Amino acid sequence: MDPSVWHENEAFWDAFEDYVFSPAVIEKAPAQIEQVLSLLDLPDDWSWMENRWILVSDEEEREFTVSHRLYSAYELTTLSERVGFANVSVYGNLNGDPYDEDATRLVVVATA
Repeated sequence: MDPSVWHENEAFWDAFEDYVFSPAVIEKAPAQIEQVLSLLDLPDDWSWMENRWILVSDEEEREFTVSHRLYSAYELTTLSERVGFANVSVYGNLNGDPYDEDATRLVVVATA
């Protein structure tokens, strides 16, 4: 497996985390966070996921929501091939481990 592919994926995840935990979001958090509540909402068809974080302090409560579409390995593989990608591989993490019940992520690697 080409390590540069994983480096690009790591850069993507770093950018995603920078967006989710950007200063603009952190600035809105209460000064003294005493409790963090995390709520996950999944519809019956598992097509969409909404994460809600509620930050609580003595003085205030702030809520942040991140929503995203959920894809299966099959959907991502099929869609990738349909739009012209080749050699589509699926992994369970950025180390290239198998995508199985122990996977921590769904990682798809393909060539153009």
